[in-house]
Amino acid sequence: MVLAQIPVDFSVPRNLDTILGVLTHAEPGDVVVTPEGSLTGCLVHGRADVERLAKTDPGEVVEAIDSLAYEAVQRDLHLWLGVCRREDGAWSNEAVGLLGDGTRLTYRKVNLATDERGMFRPGDELPVFEVPSASAWVPVGVQLCRELRYPEQWRSLAERGARLFLHLNHGQADARVFETWRALLVARAAENQRFVVSANAASSSQHCPSMVVAPDGAVVAELPVGNTQVQRVDLNLDQTADWYLGQRRRDLGF
Repeated sequence: MVLAQIPVDFSVPRNLDTILGVLTHAEPGDVVVTPEGSLTGCLVHGRADVERLAKTDPGEVVEAIDSLAYEAVQRDLHLWLGVCRREDGAWSNEAVGLLGDGTRLTYRKVNLATDERGMFRPGDELPVFEVPSASAWVPVGVQLCRELRYPEQWRSLAERGARLFLHLNHGQADARVFETWRALLVARAAENQRFVVSANAASSSQHCPSMVVAPDGAVVAELPVGNTQVQRVDLNLDQTADWYLGQRRRDLGF
């Protein structure tokens, strides 16, 4: 597992170069997690960012995704990108998975941020994806940024078999929310007994950590806030469990 806390702007070529640099830290079979909007930039400052996104060349985005898909296959790794794009007259905020076998996966953000509502098209599915590991296919659930605040979405993914949560984040907020977001990352892991891998953008205004949290709530890795850093972490998915989910089913009578 590679956790990439990297800078994100509205230049696809610059973001592409940054992501290619991240891949040099990965080994065959790794899952690489980058921030929300890592390829295109995303909405942080409302209307001003919409205008920046509007200048994005759709062809440039397609070419960059194709280039990274090629690298994923050549390096035999599984890369998750944040992509905001306009298709059929509507914007969407997506996590795009580029797998080492050439498969492409897409999760469209269901619970849009305030600035995104009315401008972006929300997703209507919470898919569980199958991602290959060294010995088996791993069911993975993906969430974006503020969806951290909606535990029912994470529980739904766990109930339907996800054993690993990937969280592509672009949390830029007042420093006072740091402990809140950090606590939510720990809670999403512990209440579902799943690993949470959360990658935030590197920025001087970033006040939400990039973290890997174990199924028991223990913090396995935490990157210094705001700094550009890439860290490789080995996960033992055998640590995941269903005790709490099972207790909840019994307590609720289903």
